[in-house]
Amino acid sequence: MYQKQIFFTRIISYLTSAVCLCTVSLPLVAQAKPAVTTSQTPKKPFKPPRRTPPKPGTTVPMGSRDGCILGNKSLTALIPVTPERLALTISSRPTFFFYIPRTNAKNADFSLQDDKGKVVYKTTLKLPQTSGAIALPIPNVATSPELQVDKSYQWTFSLVCNPQSRADDKYVQGFIQRVNRPDLVTKVEKTPLKQRPSVYAEAGIWHEMLTSLAALRRANPNDAALTAEWKSFLESVGLKNVAQEPLVQL
Repeated sequence: MYQKQIFFTRIISYLTSAVCLCTVSLPLVAQAKPAVTTSQTPKKPFKPPRRTPPKPGTTVPMGSRDGCILGNKSLTALIPVTPERLALTISSRPTFFFYIPRTNAKNADFSLQDDKGKVVYKTTLKLPQTSGAIALPIPNVATSPELQVDKSYQWTFSLVCNPQSRADDKYVQGFIQRVNRPDLVTKVEKTPLKQRPSVYAEAGIWHEMLTSLAALRRANPNDAALTAEWKSFLESVGLKNVAQEPLVQL
């Protein structure tokens, strides 16, 4: 009888020690796993969809620096830097973005050609007095064209450096293609404004991604998160040199 009491006493003592050890160890295990917050999750970079170049062998002269362009930055089209120089849109009248460096030029020309080489839209604009990124929308008027679905268009943006000799123009060129994505339109309509750029980015739609993000930045000029998002998207497509430049009005 005495031996049984000793046996049960030892069992109870062992179980009590085990409970104490578990009680001490649990907080240590919890501390070993840091909490993950949404702000620590990096945004996915924009990945341009791979497509066949609209016109094989097309060269894209860049706005080199000389007496027309001042400072150390060049005229730059805000589109992904890929061999195709092609960006997608879902809009019939999209908005284009360009970085305008410090320049002596007062005006710039923009033209849009269809896949037959016919100029379907052309405009001249007065340049801002300061350098920065500008937005150039195709106006929603009867005289401007609606881009056709699945057709590629070539655009040219030129700084008029010498009105007497257009051979001195500094220009950039690229392509745009409109795609039909009714599913994306429906999804965007149900998405809060601040999340729409990311939705467009995930779908590979560059023009609406940049347009929606630019609109948010203009409406919230002191929002550091929007500025950082703009910078992140531009850097992800090879535009690091102009990613931190401000948006300026025409």
